[in-house]
Amino acid sequence: MSVNVKKRLFTDYELEQARQADLVLYLNSIGEPMKRRGNAHFWTGGGNETLVVGAPQPHMFFHNATERCGHALTFCQEYLGMGFRQAVESLIDITATVEYTAKRAQQKPISEKQPFVAPMKMKSPYHMRNYLFSRGLSASVISAFEEQGKLYQAKEQIRTRDGKLFEAISAGFLATDREGVPVGMVKRSLHNGPGKFSGNHPGSDMLKGAFCHEGNSNTLYVFEAPIDMLSFITMLEKVQSSIAEPNKDIDVADVLAIRRGWIGDSYLAISGTSNTSVAVDHIKHRLEKGHKYDKVWICLDRDVAGLSATLSTVEKLKDAGYAGEVFCYQPKGKDWNEDLMAAVDAVAKKQGSATVGDSLCWDSDFQREHLSGNFAHTTDAGIKKVYAEVIEQIHTALEVGEKKPSIPIRVREFLGIKEPARQQQTRQLQR
Repeated sequence: MSVNVKKRLFTDYELEQARQADLVLYLNSIGEPMKRRGNAHFWTGGGNETLVVGAPQPHMFFHNATERCGHALTFCQEYLGMGFRQAVESLIDITATVEYTAKRAQQKPISEKQPFVAPMKMKSPYHMRNYLFSRGLSASVISAFEEQGKLYQAKEQIRTRDGKLFEAISAGFLATDREGVPVGMVKRSLHNGPGKFSGNHPGSDMLKGAFCHEGNSNTLYVFEAPIDMLSFITMLEKVQSSIAEPNKDIDVADVLAIRRGWIGDSYLAISGTSNTSVAVDHIKHRLEKGHKYDKVWICLDRDVAGLSATLSTVEKLKDAGYAGEVFCYQPKGKDWNEDLMAAVDAVAKKQGSATVGDSLCWDSDFQREHLSGNFAHTTDAGIKKVYAEVIEQIHTALEVGEKKPSIPIRVREFLGIKEPARQQQTRQLQR
């Protein structure tokens, strides 16, 4: 004889309690893998490195790669594989609730965001230069940004978890706002061991500025990361065939820079695909000063996140009333540094040398073969052409039935891919 057991229904209060559960405290309480970078908490289960939990509010998550966001209940279902009932019961468990309440009561009130204070500059850039040389950058490009004060070897005192102090050194890429005032820094540690860090320096506000170079021409190149921007400039330097004649109205330093073949144009590294508004703000400010860009080259990474950010930038440029030409310029590899390193390795192999950098001879054949990306106007057809390989990978993932292919909403709409019903319902609820 079978017994029909009626399942308990959840009250509206319990469902709201589950949705509003503090994700960081909850995930820590059940032993889920987490990483902390500055004030942000990242859930690293399933190989994720870009899924922020507890932001923008304690009960929410945001996946940078897919631009997905949601509440605690959605997270448990989509990322922890729980059924609806299991997720609700787990989130409103009385023990977890008591622990949550106690910890929330002990928490200090959230203070205002700390101001940005750039780390100290070291006299010798030896370690930084060696690192940048190892990434294929030329000495003249490195020197140009050192002279501008935007690239230097930084040092600071770091306290480890056991309370010990040690001196940490890093390559610092200084971001400035529209008036040239420092607003942040992207750092890359140059040491191993405790305190090793790559990311934004505490207090950085990358929505207010960027690592950049502003030239006098009407052309702007936009990149994701400073290292990609410098790699691209190094490649421009290598393929430059003409040498500018000295001009008496330009000082000696500028003459030398013009001979590098790139100084006249403008370059901007937005430090992540979520900061596309920085490029639009830069263009608006340039226009306010009586100058305008006739050409904008969007040179983001060749991956799904890069495609989404490219679409976002094009959309924001249209909304801002930008009337010039816009190109989508893609590296052959994932990013521009990967292209540069591939070219360096090929040239070194051809010359039978393990040496990299300025000592190599870049002949015209290798320039054409290794230092040319794919580009097109940012029409729908042009973007699809340039991102053809990435789009093919997306469709392949869908065809083979991958459980959770990471496809941002903007990319789905652009490609006409129907959003899964459950994700659509979740988004409607969040509105």
